[in-house]
Amino acid sequence: MKKRRISKYRLIAIALLVMMFILYMKNVSSGLKAKAEIYIPLVLYCASGLFFIYGPAVEKREEENRRKDAIKNEYPEFALKMSMLIRAGFSPKAALAKVGNAYSRRKKAEKGKKMIFYEEILTALREMESGIPETEAYERLGKRCGLMEMIRFCGLMIRNVKRGSMGLADELKEESRRAIQSKREMERKKGEVAGTKLLFPMMLFLLVVMIIILYPGFTTIAAM
Repeated sequence: MKKRRISKYRLIAIALLVMMFILYMKNVSSGLKAKAEIYIPLVLYCASGLFFIYGPAVEKREEENRRKDAIKNEYPEFALKMSMLIRAGFSPKAALAKVGNAYSRRKKAEKGKKMIFYEEILTALREMESGIPETEAYERLGKRCGLMEMIRFCGLMIRNVKRGSMGLADELKEESRRAIQSKREMERKKGEVAGTKLLFPMMLFLLVVMIIILYPGFTTIAAM
């Protein structure tokens, strides 16, 4: 049974609630009634609520972005394999099955290590085996992946079913070249934004430190 992982945003929310509770109990035990002592736990409580409410949606979006990035990383190699197999005489469907079977053997050898894109390929192959028309299976594959590269690939495969595979190997090779170029561009952009992504946890940490440092000062002033 797969264990459910607690959202990192909800962990932050729990940490804020614990901090709020500690400050609140300190206020109760000291009997101080200053506004600062009331507002700081209230701010922590509101921040915790925001993390609880919006955190899962943000994490879901991040997970979807990671999934798309994984597919983009795995697609160029796949397109090149398909091109080489079709040039070697395999039909497009047989080439797809060979790629899927090779991945299944590798996953078994590596004790279940999964690759998101190839799992979608296996799903498409199972759909074809279950009786779903080949063109419909390709359409579903493109929709599940949700990337322009895969939509183009599935369009090529659908056209092959309807009109034949003339020139398909060359088109897939060109697809692989475009996908590699897109992957390089994506990696360049990820490098540019990597530093920006660290700003949020750093700001949150700074906020917590400021509260810890300033809170005793507020309580001292209030008690005077």
